[in-house]
Amino acid sequence: MDELVTIPTISKILGCNQHMVGKLMDAELIQPLKFGNCRKARRRAVDEFMINYEGFDLSDPFNVVPITQAAIEKELRKKIKEVAV
Repeated sequence: MDELVTIPTISKILGCNQHMVGKLMDAELIQPLKFGNCRKARRRAVDEFMINYEGFDLSDPFNVVPITQAAIEKELRKKIKEVAV
């Protein structure tokens, strides 16, 4: 069963502050679940986020920019795939 993790736990996993986790959720880079006024995420969603955004500048979650050659190539492949469809 996939465990639900809180914003403080996610911030520890990612090594960032809780405000940044909230911004990542607002930008829908980490898919949240809301229980009343408490947002949580599946641990699997956090793990997928780390894999999908490795090599990207996430300083502004609403304007994600690749910073490594591997991430740049990943973005190019994604755009080529979108054009082919």
